[in-house]
Amino acid sequence: MRSTLFRRKALKQQQTRLEGDVLLLQPLSQPMVVGVLLTLVVIFGTFLAHASFARQERVTGVLMPDKGILKVYSPQSGIVKKVLVEEGVNVELGQPLAIIGSSKVSTAGKETLAAHISVLQGQQALLQEQQDRVLHTIEHRTQQLSLDRKGIEQRLTHIEAQLETLELQQRLSAQQLSALDGLLKQKHITQVQHNEVHRQYLNLVAQRENLLQQQSQNHQQLINIDQQLSLLPTEQKNQLDQLKAQHYQLQRQLLDAQSNHQFVLRAEQAGVISSMQLHQGQHVSSQTPLLSVLPQHSTLQGELLVPSHAIGFIQPGQSVALKYTAFPFQKFGVYQGEVVEISKNVLIPNEWQHLPLHISQPSYRVTVKIDSQQVQAYGKSFSLQPGIQFDAHIRLDERSLLEWLLEPLLSLKGRFV
Repeated sequence: MRSTLFRRKALKQQQTRLEGDVLLLQPLSQPMVVGVLLTLVVIFGTFLAHASFARQERVTGVLMPDKGILKVYSPQSGIVKKVLVEEGVNVELGQPLAIIGSSKVSTAGKETLAAHISVLQGQQALLQEQQDRVLHTIEHRTQQLSLDRKGIEQRLTHIEAQLETLELQQRLSAQQLSALDGLLKQKHITQVQHNEVHRQYLNLVAQRENLLQQQSQNHQQLINIDQQLSLLPTEQKNQLDQLKAQHYQLQRQLLDAQSNHQFVLRAEQAGVISSMQLHQGQHVSSQTPLLSVLPQHSTLQGELLVPSHAIGFIQPGQSVALKYTAFPFQKFGVYQGEVVEISKNVLIPNEWQHLPLHISQPSYRVTVKIDSQQVQAYGKSFSLQPGIQFDAHIRLDERSLLEWLLEPLLSLKGRFV
């Protein structure tokens, strides 16, 4: 029997292979790990140094015309008899806006005043007719003098043509007379024949003198007509000035009478009517604004009330993002503006009534120039209106994320230095 060094079971175990593939895992090299970590640190540091965010201050504001809004008040209490304008129309300086009847006159007094006003208005109508007649008379005289002048110029042209013909006839007659003088001396013609030719010559001389006299008279008439034409505007002005003086006197009397009966509310400046709170039959007082007038050629600008704790970093030139409450920014977008002015005086609550904004803490007034006077919505342009409120985000400054992370350390350094 053959003996072996190892047991049969052990040999069989050695001949059995493990199932699957054998993998040999090697640990990462230390330089590679360090390189990856350094790369990540550099990328993160670069991101912190270059990535930035803008610090903003959110405040509320309202759109106002740059030339302000003129509020119109009644000078005294009364009842609106007639409204002469509508909201949105343009008015000129001094244009009547409404007629307001006084509430201080009794019924009998009103009847007397009405009769007196009627008489004054009749006198005004007569003055207007006189002014029309003066204008018509001056115009008629101007036309007549112009026609006379044209006739005189035509006569002068005819006289000049006649003078040329007479001068030619006179020269021929003088030559004929000179030739007959020699024939008379030689006894070839009689004295009677000579005298006849001489008489014809003298007749031509007399005709020429007559034409010259007519020419001089027509020239003088032409000068007189020119003088009259030059004086007509002054004459017209003097007559109209006299009538206007009478008209102004009547107008003053009429206004005095109407002020006791009724008065006319007039525009104190040219512009566009807005915020109209006036209707016929309404009782008005001198304490309540009846309407507002937006000055002509005015543009809208943003008026902000910035709390005193946020005013420190706001400066002219900073950009402002505007979100109009009347046009939700989620649908119609955000509009831009620029800070142009910052008030130097602080406003305390209940001190500032110019803006329709509530002040709950000391604030500063900041004026913003808006980039557009219109809003684009649904494919159309809508003009912005005074009084529209908005949320404003003022871009104060821009800093990197690294500065933001290091801000506590920098603030500590500033305290101890």
